[in-house]
Amino acid sequence: MRLCRIFILGLAAAASVATWGHAAAQGMQRGGTTFRFQLPADFKRPLVAVPRKPIVRVVPDRVPPKVEASRPAPRPKPERPNEQARPKPERPNEQVSPRPDRRPDRRPPVLVLPLPPLVARPPATARVPEVPRSSPVTRFARPSGPGLPPPPAWRVPPVLPPLPSAPPMLAAAPEFLPDEVLVTVLTTALPQVEAELATTFNVTVLERVALPLIDARLVRFRIPDGRAVPIVVATLTGDPRVVSAQPNYIYRVNNEPAPTPTVATASSGLQFSLVKLEATALHRVAVGRGTTVAVIDSGVDATHPDFAGAQIAHFDATGDRGEQAGEQDAHGTGVAGIIAARGTVQGLAPAAAVISARVFHKGRSGSIGTTEAILKGITWSTEQGARVLNMSFAGPRDPLVERHVKATTARGMISIAAAGNNGPRAAPAFPAAYDDVVAVTAVDASDRLFARANRGSYITVAAPGVDVIVPSLGHAHHFQSGTSMAAAHVSAIVALLLEVDPKLSPHELRHLLMTSSEDLGTSGRDDEFGSGLVNALRAIGQLKHRKATSHR
Repeated sequence: MRLCRIFILGLAAAASVATWGHAAAQGMQRGGTTFRFQLPADFKRPLVAVPRKPIVRVVPDRVPPKVEASRPAPRPKPERPNEQARPKPERPNEQVSPRPDRRPDRRPPVLVLPLPPLVARPPATARVPEVPRSSPVTRFARPSGPGLPPPPAWRVPPVLPPLPSAPPMLAAAPEFLPDEVLVTVLTTALPQVEAELATTFNVTVLERVALPLIDARLVRFRIPDGRAVPIVVATLTGDPRVVSAQPNYIYRVNNEPAPTPTVATASSGLQFSLVKLEATALHRVAVGRGTTVAVIDSGVDATHPDFAGAQIAHFDATGDRGEQAGEQDAHGTGVAGIIAARGTVQGLAPAAAVISARVFHKGRSGSIGTTEAILKGITWSTEQGARVLNMSFAGPRDPLVERHVKATTARGMISIAAAGNNGPRAAPAFPAAYDDVVAVTAVDASDRLFARANRGSYITVAAPGVDVIVPSLGHAHHFQSGTSMAAAHVSAIVALLLEVDPKLSPHELRHLLMTSSEDLGTSGRDDEFGSGLVNALRAIGQLKHRKATSHR
């Protein structure tokens, strides 16, 4: 009896669970979602079975509903002709429920939720409108309609700036002597200051030089223990007794290597610069008389026949680095010949007085000059009464040399310097790039720019400087090219202008050279030719016209 009661209660519970599951499934189907439940495997099937419907997954309206394929029907058993169907015995008290079409699904319940509405894509043939580069955000034209969300915003990356091109100027590291440092102190400083600085900073005094142009005293120290020059300079700069401290920079002459020697008996046909600058007409007006030109260079061989009768004063600033005359560099002799030679080579200002300050000595890598030697040469040239300083060399920016150039300009001296032979992308060459200096570049007989000439905004004017015949060592002649030769032509022209008007200031001379020049290259001033090719005859004409106008 007790077992029967337990069996009846179990059947009633099973029927209730089946009825609730069927009702829940029908309700969820009305809402768009279907739940499937699986009963335990050991649960017995109720007497009344609920027929199952195929499961329908709900998807958006634009896609036809996907119906799960039901299991294939069981393969029918082959009929046996000799077998007779056995009638199933009927049981009057038993209710027979229809058998379901398949066995219950034993998989875990699966929840199928409605998918979000899909965004239609544009057809493959549709062209997307071009995106203006100026607007950072652009909305593409996409199909729209009821039920479709607005098209998303497509962000276009901003236009990146172009990659920086190669730098137009390549600056090389400045060269300086590796074991020396230059220090300036006040002229009124006691003599023992140098010894005290040497003891304090562990350096050795090599030389003391008076610098009257800047009212200072120069002390050259040697670093005996191998310390780096920048470190010693920084240490000395912090001392209150020191006015300035810097390396002893290295300079080099602007000279083409391996000049070709030649034997010339009459160079009038070879000196195209005399024809280009109309030397014959110039010499009817001025020859440079009364003007002193200082050639701060590698020295001048005064024994050359082209300088016969010329009184050339000499000064050697190289000290104990001097060599014999045969070992000197011919660069200075060639520069002086362009200015005032009187033999086979004819100078553009043959009556000008030339003084030679030798500041370059011959080293392993060519002629080398130093800051200390150049300062000595400028100081000596000033004491000799020079009005023109020809500096056909190049080096790094040098504070002491720059201060001396400004001091000489204040005293009425004009500085002419070579623009440099380091190529179109080279950094500015000094002293040519200082504000108070006339920087000269070189052109050939056809007014074409010298290929190795520097370019830059500091270029003032151009002058002949390619394949120029000049006097050389050993009473010979060379063909030389470079901005050094061009600077020598401008120094000679300035000597002619000073003969016409000795009161011209450096600023007036510079302005006269620029305004009288012939424009070359791009119209107006440019970084290759500056204001153009110098025209001495036109400059003298402007000067005479100005003087005549001022006397009225």
